[in-house]
Amino acid sequence: MKSHRSLLVWIALLSLLLGPTLALAQDDDEEWETYLSGDELLTFSYPAEWLVLDYAEEEEEMGPPFPFVTLAPDQETLDRLEMDEDFLEGQHAMAVVILPAPFFTMMMPEALPEEPTAEDYASQVALMFFGNFEEAPAEGAEEDPLGGLTLGEPEEVELGEDVTGSLVTLLSDTDEGVVIARLLDDDLIAVVVAAGYPGEFSDDLRQIALDVAASVEYTGTADAMMEALLAVPEFELEESDVDPATLDGNALIDERCTVCHTRDRIDQQDKDEAGWTATVDRMIGYGADLDSAERQAVINYLVETH
Repeated sequence: MKSHRSLLVWIALLSLLLGPTLALAQDDDEEWETYLSGDELLTFSYPAEWLVLDYAEEEEEMGPPFPFVTLAPDQETLDRLEMDEDFLEGQHAMAVVILPAPFFTMMMPEALPEEPTAEDYASQVALMFFGNFEEAPAEGAEEDPLGGLTLGEPEEVELGEDVTGSLVTLLSDTDEGVVIARLLDDDLIAVVVAAGYPGEFSDDLRQIALDVAASVEYTGTADAMMEALLAVPEFELEESDVDPATLDGNALIDERCTVCHTRDRIDQQDKDEAGWTATVDRMIGYGADLDSAERQAVINYLVETH
């Protein structure tokens, strides 16, 4: 299950008291614990024997700017997830993510309808996590925009009394699993991703994912999440004596700025110089490899053409 590094805000004790209908959904034979994030905004229940990795707490400087917690039955699987490596046989894991609705509008403005449903969010998150848009199809092959990923039709799932969500199944050469999306309110979406080695994803793991999704509570706000997302991280810029005018900003974007997202995300946007400067600096803060001259060449190109 890919963590897709450049993801995006992290998120009290009263939330530990889960509603009785949600608790009843869990297997009586399974021992469960309640996770509480370091900022005490995110809680959810999970199998007690599983291990937990919170990217916000482990990677304070470079972690994604939204709550992103991964879980696995063993340390080896967690380590592979952290290194963004594929599952081995017998491995499976899960992730709990909280996303603000404005994030989808910003990153993929044409991908969702005007009033998205949980079904819409589940499908888009599946594409974000597992779709392979970066690799061009082999010569002579038909273009495959999903990179070998097969998604099932979204289905509504009952998570508890008056609590529903949407579930999408997924299958690729490296992953098999489900994505569950649940609307916490109009601006916040709770997502649970459960996946494992192809051919080994079980009904038991699917049910665990449903139980985890039912238990998710988050007391933060979408506004705070977006503010953190749009903030420019601190970074050290390598100085260069090269004249930016001699560099090809378009080529630099193709080479350096599509490592973690598609070119379409850039080309769909229209910003002034201040807007593009903030965007490029934010991407450098997230790890884009640009020196001072290359940074200015990219900004100049974007301002002139977008």
